[in-house]
Amino acid sequence: VIYGDSEHPGLAEHRDVHAIELLGHGFAPGSHGPYSFQQLTAYTVAATRALGLQDVHLVGHSYGGEVTWRAALDAPELYATLTLSNSAGYARADGEWLPEEEVMRDNPLADLGWRLNARDRIMTALEPHFVEVPDDTLEEFFLVCENADNWHAMIDLVRDENGERQEELGQLSMPVLLLWGERDIAYTLDGVARRFESDIPGAVLRTVQAGHYPHEERPADYANLLTGFLDELDEKATTERP
Repeated sequence: VIYGDSEHPGLAEHRDVHAIELLGHGFAPGSHGPYSFQQLTAYTVAATRALGLQDVHLVGHSYGGEVTWRAALDAPELYATLTLSNSAGYARADGEWLPEEEVMRDNPLADLGWRLNARDRIMTALEPHFVEVPDDTLEEFFLVCENADNWHAMIDLVRDENGERQEELGQLSMPVLLLWGERDIAYTLDGVARRFESDIPGAVLRTVQAGHYPHEERPADYANLLTGFLDELDEKATTERP
């Protein structure tokens, strides 16, 4: 999505792209826990300011989506637009959690799950979200889960996912794109994406023929929709400029 390939351009071809590695989401060792959505929100805002960025087009996927919409609420002066991709944000009722999420939320031994990390276990978790899991995606998830700190962050966040700030979504004031995988079983198109569309003033919903990871399954389609949204806003701003 960022750099594209020989057939399709990426976002970085015409825009400066900064990929912020959230605490507990990379390959570096160390412990910064316990983790929460609000802690990662503060980190995102601080990183934006530390990089000296303004008028940022902020993009977040899944749990990163909730981090970014909270950041857009907490520091709207930094962000020009917001793109939410298969994002968390709402409280989920019993029966709406995936089986592995129920285990992570309820089993007191879940914090030790990283010790049982194996590619076949990762594959089992990924398969429902893909038509075919790419080899590099499987390897990336496996390596991330080898890091105990990353695993603890995942457990902390799944337990912190409670819709705490969902009533604030109507306060988002910048243009918002909802870029969604149609086949998502974690945050469904009809149950979650359309709720964001209803709650966020002026939000635009666009879909990709993919599951929970549209940027992984259909990167060219994903990049084209995101670029088109931003280009349209740029063109509108140029037209309206006196």
